[in-house]
Amino acid sequence: MSKMTKEEYQGEFALMVDELSCKEGIKYDALCRISESFLRPYIANRCYRYSSLRQSGIEDDIFHDVLIRLIKSCIDQFLYKDGTQNYDPEGFLRWIYTVARNVIIDTAKDYGAKSCTEVGIVNDDGEIIDIPSVDDPFMSIEAADTLKDCLRTVLSLDSSLHIVFTWIIRAILLARCDLSLEEKYIADTKINALVVKTFKDLTLNEIYAVILLEAKKLEWLSISEADNKRITRILESENTNGKSIGNTVYSEFFMKKGANATISDWVNRTNMRIIKAANAEVL
Repeated sequence: MSKMTKEEYQGEFALMVDELSCKEGIKYDALCRISESFLRPYIANRCYRYSSLRQSGIEDDIFHDVLIRLIKSCIDQFLYKDGTQNYDPEGFLRWIYTVARNVIIDTAKDYGAKSCTEVGIVNDDGEIIDIPSVDDPFMSIEAADTLKDCLRTVLSLDSSLHIVFTWIIRAILLARCDLSLEEKYIADTKINALVVKTFKDLTLNEIYAVILLEAKKLEWLSISEADNKRITRILESENTNGKSIGNTVYSEFFMKKGANATISDWVNRTNMRIIKAANAEVL
């Protein structure tokens, strides 16, 4: 099922309210369609943040568990929680994400108590800053097209593969944040910490596997067959130490200035090259 636009969701939410309020017989068709559109990618992304669930292939089971819980509780715990109808489309999305997240946390604990810690951004006070594990549910077509154009430029650059991968994984993380401009600026200054924490111990082969997984869910993240062959060929080539590029751990590419500063430098240089390429096209 393709992702709903904001307008499509508003229509489905209105239909869901009618179906759940019908005295002649409650139906859950719209609720199931909303859950399929928003929660399947959310659950898949969130599961990857737990090492105990990463390779389990349990996403479908979790989705069906969440859907059953929503069917059983959406009327009493959301739509008519206080006795009167709660017509709140945005609040409903927040609520179903919360239900899904709680199920994922419980499942992660069941699968391995020692590995149920979720990866997150840590602020200056050591507190976790939650970045939603879901792409912006209502990303505009213009925004998606802009990302797709930028990605096409990045893939055409002669930059080293670890720099290209860095730009892509940051774009994925930032695109998921449904934030104001001010909040997005704050997230942008913190996102490098999440990149380092999540990917520093992975090889480039493993990072590319993550990117390909995300490409199945994000329309703008389109990697052509030709680009895939070129990237695969580079991953299989050897570095100066005789080890394949793909089996090199991401942190080995960091410069002496530190991980966060290194990533910032890579991304800033890449963005400048994107801007230069865009200006050249206009001229």
